[in-house]
Amino acid sequence: MLVGAMFGAYGPINLYARKRDCFSRFWQLGLQFVEYNKLADGTDISTFNYVQLGINALQDVGALKALVTTCSNQLEFSENINWLQWYMPEEEKAA
Repeated sequence: MLVGAMFGAYGPINLYARKRDCFSRFWQLGLQFVEYNKLADGTDISTFNYVQLGINALQDVGALKALVTTCSNQLEFSENINWLQWYMPEEEKAA
């Protein structure tokens, strides 16, 4: 139960701390997919669960759209700046 609580809290904290970057959106989307375990645990699925499943699917489509948009924007930004210079040793910068 503690592990579930930690994973449940990690997603929103990660999104906030990393300012909703590509990495944190991947984590959040992965954690949202855990909700689909109701389909695989062998219990009977009620009508309410199907409604909940539909709502989760719509939220996941929105999260996937946000993920693709954020990651493509970050990739485009990284192509437009010379970020490699921040990690190069001083000898290589001079050459």
